[in-house]
Amino acid sequence: VDAISAEDVGKLPDRNIAEALQRVPGVAIQRNRGEGDFISIRGLGPQFVGGSINGRTLVSATESFNGTFNGGATASTGRETNFDVLPSEVIQMLQVYKTASADQIEGGIGGVVNVQTARPLTMGTTATISARGNYNELGGDTSPSLAGVASWANNDKTFGAVASLSWS
Repeated sequence: VDAISAEDVGKLPDRNIAEALQRVPGVAIQRNRGEGDFISIRGLGPQFVGGSINGRTLVSATESFNGTFNGGATASTGRETNFDVLPSEVIQMLQVYKTASADQIEGGIGGVVNVQTARPLTMGTTATISARGNYNELGGDTSPSLAGVASWANNDKTFGAVASLSWS
């Protein structure tokens, strides 16, 4: 198992989980419109990589279109997991399993990625926010993105809540 903690991700300029995962040995990403989207583990394509959030299967939003769009991009129709749907700010840890074991979800011949999200009882009462902007000189426009995570836990750490917001 290779793992990346939230502290490690916070030190790097990764915009989403796929880009954070590219730092794990044996993991390569595919880019779509300049951002990391799908991952490959040890040379096996994205259709052979399983994904989960907190141990539960991560389902991708894939198209059921078998043609070409006007812009020339083709739709994904397989079992690939989109790792660009969650911003890197909302994770607690990324675990990459490169070998199969009985306690993992099935379907990841190449490997399985488990995304552990922020948990209020371990975070305590805290809040973080991040803001980024991208200025395009050619077009003269700015593309802002904001993300934030707020956590609250009672003094006994027996009850808590966490909320996150991401806008791009």
